Formats: sequence, C-alpha cells, structure tokens
Amino acid sequence: MTSARTVCIVGAGPTGLTLARELDRAGHHPIVLEAAEGPGGKCASLDMDGRGYDLGGHICTPRYTTLAQLAAEVGVATEQATPTLVQDSTTRAWAAPDLSPLFQGDGHRRYADLRAEHFPDIAAPGLAHCARALAAPVGQWLADNRLQPLAGALGPGFTASGYGSLDSGVPALYFAKYAELTGLVADQPALAATAGAFTVAGGFNRLWQRIADALPDVRLAVRIERVERGDEGVRITTGSGTVEADDLVLTVPLDRLLPVLDATDEEREIAAKVRHIDYRTLVFTADGLPRSGFHLLPEQTAGSAASARCASFHHRYDESDVYTGYLYGSPDTGEKQAAQLLGQNVDRLGGRITSVRLQRRWEFMPHFTSGDLRAGILDRLEDLQGQRRTYHAGSLPAFELIECNVSYAQDLARRFFPTLNTATAAAQPQTVPGATTLDEAALGAWLTAAVATELDLPPEDIDLDAALYDYAFDSISFASLQAALSDLLGTHVPSIDLINQPTIGAIARHLTAGRQAVPHQRPALLLPMTPARPFFCAGGAVGTVQYLRPLAKELGPQQPFSAIQAPGHDGGEEPYTDVVELAARYTDEIRRAQPHGPYLLGGHSFGGLVAYETALQLQAAGEEISGVLVLDTYVPLPGQNPPPANERAAIEELATMNRIVAPTDATPAPLLDPDASPQQQREQLARLLGATGMLPHEDFVLAMLRIYQASLEAYVRYQPPPSDLPVTVFKATDGFPPVLHGDRHIALPLDDPHNGWNPHHLPNLVTVPVPGDHFTLFRQPHLTPLANAIRHHLTPTPPRSDKSVCREHHG
Repeated sequence: MTSARTVCIVGAGPTGLTLARELDRAGHHPIVLEAAEGPGGKCASLDMDGRGYDLGGHICTPRYTTLAQLAAEVGVATEQATPTLVQDSTTRAWAAPDLSPLFQGDGHRRYADLRAEHFPDIAAPGLAHCARALAAPVGQWLADNRLQPLAGALGPGFTASGYGSLDSGVPALYFAKYAELTGLVADQPALAATAGAFTVAGGFNRLWQRIADALPDVRLAVRIERVERGDEGVRITTGSGTVEADDLVLTVPLDRLLPVLDATDEEREIAAKVRHIDYRTLVFTADGLPRSGFHLLPEQTAGSAASARCASFHHRYDESDVYTGYLYGSPDTGEKQAAQLLGQNVDRLGGRITSVRLQRRWEFMPHFTSGDLRAGILDRLEDLQGQRRTYHAGSLPAFELIECNVSYAQDLARRFFPTLNTATAAAQPQTVPGATTLDEAALGAWLTAAVATELDLPPEDIDLDAALYDYAFDSISFASLQAALSDLLGTHVPSIDLINQPTIGAIARHLTAGRQAVPHQRPALLLPMTPARPFFCAGGAVGTVQYLRPLAKELGPQQPFSAIQAPGHDGGEEPYTDVVELAARYTDEIRRAQPHGPYLLGGHSFGGLVAYETALQLQAAGEEISGVLVLDTYVPLPGQNPPPANERAAIEELATMNRIVAPTDATPAPLLDPDASPQQQREQLARLLGATGMLPHEDFVLAMLRIYQASLEAYVRYQPPPSDLPVTVFKATDGFPPVLHGDRHIALPLDDPHNGWNPHHLPNLVTVPVPGDHFTLFRQPHLTPLANAIRHHLTPTPPRSDKSVCREHHG
C-alpha cells in the first residue's frame, strides 16, 4: 500500500497552495515554505481603505473553470470584473477590444486547423507537449500562417499582461497559450475574451489566504539557506530551522534557487536558459484618468520604448481615486524612474498623479527562447520530474497565468502523488478522467458557494436543507449552475437531477452516491416543478421554462406541475423548426413520465401550439386528453414567410421581452452599441437576463438564440387542425406588446376574442380573460388571478352536444 509522503513545497503562490491542498486532501503531508510575509505570490493584494487592490493576476475569463471551481469549493465570492478597454492610437478614445477580425474570413478556421494538426493539446496543463510546434517567434509565426487578425485582437491584451510585444521575439507558444485562455480561439470559439470575466471580490489574495489558512503547515517569511537531496529524502536548511521531507516541489524557476540548491549539471544548464521580463506594479492615486475599467495602452500610445513603458492601468472602485499601473522596466529602471515614467503616461492621458502608494517589481513570465524550445528544453524540464526526489511546477512549465498554474498543480498531484486509501478517498465518486472528485460534504460546500455566487447572495444565506427551487433562479442562472456542475464532475448532469431532489444537500448526496460518469445522452426535457407530474406545460418560443416556476408555486403542491423545455439548450441536438416533429418529441417524453392518460397538457405562447399538437398525437394513439390549457397563445395568420435570421434583432427582441417582464424604475439604456461585436451583444443579453459572469453562460445564450429562431420559424408554419379536444385559452386582456423587429414581424390576430383559435373548428373551446399582457401575466399582481383561473378550469370539461357555440368564461 502506498504510504503518506511528507512533501516540502517551495513557494506559497497559487501553484504551491493549490498543490498543497491537493496533497493534503489525498492524505499526504505538505509543508509550504514562503519567503514573503504573506501567501499569494504574484496574486498579492494591497488592503487599503477597506478595499483590496490587486498587484498581479486577477482578471479571469470564462475559460478559468478550474480556478472558478476552486473559489467555489473554498467559499470565496467572485464578482464581475471591470470591462477591458483599449485606447485607439489615433482618436485616443477608449473602447472594448475589436474582436470582429477574428470572425471575418477564414482566419479562425485556419487557426483551428493548425491547432488540430500541430498543437492539439495546447489547452491541456503544461507547455512541453506543444513547445516544438510553436517555437517560432510569435510575430513570424502569425505572419507565416496568415493569422494577423489574432495580433490585432489579442496583441494589446497579451502585451499589457506582461508577456512582451509581438515583435520582441517571444515564442508563439506563449501567445497561443494566452489566446486559448481568452476563449476566443478555443474549442468553443463563441466565448468572448471579456464575456463573463470575473475576479475575486475584495481582492484576489483573499482566495489564496483562505486556502493557506485551511492548510496544516504554511510557513511564511522563511529564508532558505541550503537544499540537500539524497536517496532517503530531502533536507532544507532555513534561517529558522531544518525541514526534512520525502519529496521536494519547486514552484519557483530553477534559476531562482541555484544559490542554495545542490544542483546537478542538467539543472544548471536548464536554469541558465531561463529568461524573465521586468514587470512592475504601481499603486497610485490620480485625477483626470478614465475610470471603471482595465485600460490597455498599445505600444504606439504608451509614449516610450518597449523596454521601459506603461502597459496598462486599472481602476476598480467607483468611489475611489486609487489606480494600479503596470509597467515594463529594465535592469536600470529604479523606483524613481518607474514613477516618473508612469507620471509621463498619466500626463499624456490628461490625468495627474497625486501620490504613489506602493511599487512592486516582478521577475515575470519565466520562459525560454525560440531556439531553446526547438531544442527540447521543456521536455528536458519535464524529464527532471521525480529525479532526486524533486518536482517542478509553476509558471516555467505551466505559463504565467493563474488558471495554467492551478491546472498544472492539480495535474502534477494526480500524476505523482496518488490518493491514499483513506475514508475520504473511498467516498469520492468515480468519474471520467480529468473530472473533479468530491465527497458529499465537499460537493455540498461547492453547491453552497456556487448558488451564492450565481445569485449574488452571502454563502451563509444558502441552506443545504432547502430546495434548490426555493431560490430565485431564472433560466440562465439555472443553466449556468448546471453547466458548472457538469464541468466540475466531468459528466453531463441532467436538469432533472437537480430539480427532482428535495434539497440542495440531497443533490450532493445523489451525485456522490457512486454515480458513474456516462457519455452525453439526449437530455430529458421534463422539469418537474412539484413532486408529481400530471400537468405538462410547454414553454414559449425561447424554449426555457424557469419563468413558469412562479405559476407552479402559485398553483401549489396540490396541483402537480411539470414544465417541458425545448430540446437543444445543452448544445447536444439541433432545435426543431417543425411543430409536428417537436410535438412528437414531447409525446415521447410525456409517455415516459406517464405511460397512459388521461393527460392534462398546456403551454404558454408558442408552447400552446406545441401542446395542442402533442394532445392530437396522444389522442391519435388512443389516449384520453382531459384538457389543453393554452396560456395567451395566438394562432398566427396563415400564409406568412418565416422571420429571417438576424442575431442582433433577436437579442434586441429578447431584451425587450425581459424589460417588459422585469421593468426598472430608471429608463433603460440602449442595449446594443452599434459597433459592438456579436460576442459583446450576447454578453450584454446574458447580463440583462441575470447572468453574473461567475459561472459559464455563453453556450446557453447561443443555444437560446438558436431555439428562439427555430421556434419562430415553426410558429408561422403551423395552423391547428380541427378537433374535439377540450381547449381552454387564457387570454391576456392587455394584449401582446410589440417586440419583433422589422421584417421579423409576425402577423397575429390581436383583435380576435379567441386569439385566432377557431370556435367552428374547436367545438369545446373556452376562452378565459386574465389580467396582464402576454409577458406580465406570470408576475404579480396578475399571477394570482391567472393561477385561480387555471385552478378553476383544471376539472375536465365534458364535451358539449352543441358543436356550434364557443363559450367565453369571465371570472
């Protein structure tokens, strides 16, 4: 049996602390030694006036899934990051990075083809697997492969982040790794560099302090004097004593430790080839600078040579005049010169520095040259893993990004430090390779933090003994939670697994009770809103159903309610553009849940048409239909062309619907900037629909737009055929507000008392007026009258002998 190992970890930055956490959870004994007086490394924060100002890494894109999971697991709140803005070198105006060139022409496809052929593992932890294929200097590599749009879109961010200019000779390996972490050129190219960008609330160091506080042995302000390694173990002599361990992990580059390390010739040769970039952070107060953003300064506007210049500055808190500035320096740049350089840039931007509070100089971005990468230097570094009981982690083998460091640390722990056969390990669920394994308590803690983060609530307000649907989830926040949980566990978690469990704690128990990971399967469309499922209700054209939850709760537990969402929200299948085909899918789902009638069906808006067709198909199969309840469903006028696809118009339409349903006291600003990219438009829509940026949502928004377009196309093509079905139309008395744009307008019988449902074709038609309009009938003060009217009509209505009269019910 493998025994527990004592592992000395040099460095209490994100790599060292993540690795120590993994080893501790696996049953080993980590000891962390840190030269600084506090943990966090390059993720240090300055606490000032009750606020946290980040000195190093802090902006996280939606691709930082490992980091987001880590924050959720330890209960550290995150928040939306300030927008990233770039100054135009001609107009001096500030605007979001122009990402449109990435999606014009065939550049994106060309990059994808190159990746698939030459560096398919670029997104995996580490760098060695792709180093030789991306050894060329980045400028040359972009030109040779006709990828200049990547330079324009991603170059300002790459340079401002401290990785050097694109013509400085930095190898393309580092640029490609950076590009993948933006999400813009990743396997899911729709993710935007700024879409859902987040950071840690109150300062990034809070995360690392929380992790350090939970570890058994983190020693700060330690001066290492000598490291000696032998067959029996490792001995580290420090200014405060001696540490003995079985293994040693160096999270700082080899060249930093050469003076105290009993280095081999191979280690010395590799250390001699490590390069760094002189990068500075200055915290200062200023007047007259742009606020509320991470502002990037392209080289031509920075006002000095690339060897010593201001790269960016960040303003985070609206009520504060404190900024953080990021500068390139040189060995000859002292603190006074750095402050003067920053002052010159601030003056050029029309501002004035009033004080400099702090300076921090970093030996940033440890890396190798193009020639060394071609010669296999990173392979040699990986070959050192385990030699002389020593392992290497951190930015040199992983890349100078937090997500890369955290992922590499977790991967290193899995590869070389097996989990011991402890009770905790035995309780962990078996999942696909690479998935996170959690016991019930850990998954419960993750769910608590994730729900709190997504709904912007304090973690202490989340009760594991409460039902998930007791909290104010809307469709997008629910989908975000589902997606993040699926990513965490490495397997698709169906919506029904979340809805069917009585409490959040029960969800954690269900998902960790030996649940095996399974391949992606066609998801269930039924989401029970209450324990049983006799009333099946289809959602509207957007296909989501969370907005029906208030109605389900208002009807009460005595009226079981199951909502039917449109297929395609998980991206696993295409949405339907034909009502008959969609109804056939719904019929299959309903019969799996309830094999035989009588069936009570319904739907809102477009969902009412699908519910009617579903009832017809069930009736044709010999089943009894007790009622079809259509909630303000209009039958479109016949002979129309389908609305043309127009993503910008669709986003505006969905935004308009949301504003009707959830009005604000203030007059809303226009949703879209005329020059906004498609990714920025989708991000704005996600924000309007309730996304916080804490959990993934981009895929859900894209799927929602596809379903919406498909539903509109299906809607105009369908005319309800005659039948003797008992149909009740709940007609919103305030009508249908105009929401569709231009040539996407659909002609509806707005003045018809039955919303276009033909009483001559439907002898058992009943129309019930209800207060509100098409969108507001599901919120108070209209919700209770709607629920009362539905409850009154839930009793099956016997067929009428008079086939020529349509009843209109008032009350």
